[in-house]
This record gives sequence, structure tokens and C-alpha cells, in this order.
Amino acid sequence: MTRKRKRRRDRPPVERAKHRVLASGRRGRPTPDDVQAINAAIIETARKKFLSDGYDTTAMEAIAKRAGVSKKTLYDRFPSKSELFAAVVKAQVAAWSARARRDDDALGSTLRERLEHHAVRFLEAGVEPEARAFERMLLGGARHFPELGRIYYETAIQFALDLIVQEIASAAERDCLPVRDAHEAARIFMESLAGWASVQSLLGNETSPAQRRRAARYRVAVFMEGRAAW
Repeated sequence: MTRKRKRRRDRPPVERAKHRVLASGRRGRPTPDDVQAINAAIIETARKKFLSDGYDTTAMEAIAKRAGVSKKTLYDRFPSKSELFAAVVKAQVAAWSARARRDDDALGSTLRERLEHHAVRFLEAGVEPEARAFERMLLGGARHFPELGRIYYETAIQFALDLIVQEIASAAERDCLPVRDAHEAARIFMESLAGWASVQSLLGNETSPAQRRRAARYRVAVFMEGRAAW
């Protein structure tokens, strides 16, 4: 690799976006693609800073400096740290969702099969390093910044809940078995999974994929037994 290429690779993401603009000979306002690249670079920089340093000790000015943008550019896009955090969580959920969709071919046709698939994916996602880092950050900062829990719930947890609600509602129509409250049923289902995962984390248990699959399938089985009460 030449020294010139190495220097180019070592530039901050935003600087690389600026370089592309200058190299193309364009002048004036950045294109939508350039704006998207700059926003993505800011969000990725913020994600790394939040997870490594914690939400409370990460300053917006430090994010701007690391991303290679001015404070004005940062605040024009994200007027507050909480709004930037919301964008970080939204981007992280999109990444998790994209990885989960790779396994969509494994989805079965019955509600039990589909819930088992989602339950296993949920427990597997929970042990990923990034998910654990988010959990530590939330536990460390929620007392002083209660908006963190709200943002994470409304963005990440609500995404998972909506997915299960959709599965339950679709199955009710497909199987001709009306459901009284798909949202409450989905909430109970997700809480059973989250509760198991939280206990394992609290006890410091390093669970295996086989243990997570068994836990997921058992909770789906118990949940399905109570279908008449949904």
C-alpha cells in the first residue's frame, strides 16, 4: 500500500467525504449523498464515543472534533446530545435488523415456528458485544439521564415489540383465531425473554447457543399454551 493511500485511509470519515467533493471538482452545497455520508460518520463517531467513554462523560465538542466537523455542523444536524443518541440507537437497530433479515429464509409458516425464530434471534443479539456495551451504558447513565432509557425503549425495544405484534396479528387472521390484545401479548412474550436474559447477565452466566435456543423454545411453548387468553 502506498503512503498516499494509507494517508487517505487514515482520514476521518467526514474528511474522506470532503475529499471526494473536492476531487470531483464540485463547488457549492454538498450533494444528498455527501450529506448522508457526513451524517453517518457523525453517528458512527458518536456511537464509538458513547460506548467507550459513556454517555455522561462524552461531550458534543469531542464528537465534533473526532468526526472532523465543526460544532456548528454537528449542532445543525443534532441540536442536542439526546437527539444524537437517538440517531445512534436508530442506526444500531437498523444494523441489527439487517443482520436478522439474513436469516429470514429460516422463518417457518406457523406462529410457533416464527416466534421461535424471533426469540432465538433476540437472545443471540443480546449477547453480542455491542448489545452488552449498550446495556452497560444505559445502566451507568440512566440515573442521571432518564431520557436514555426512554429513547432506547421507543427505538430499539419498540421495534422488537412491533415485530411480534405483527406476527401475532397476522397469525390471528390466518388461523381464524381472534386475539383480544396483540400488543399486550407481545409485551408479555418479550418480557419473558428479556427477563431470562437479564437474570443470566446478573448472575454472570455465559450461556451457550444451545442454552439460548432451549430458553427461547421453552418460552414460546409456554406462551403458545396460553393463546386462548391473548
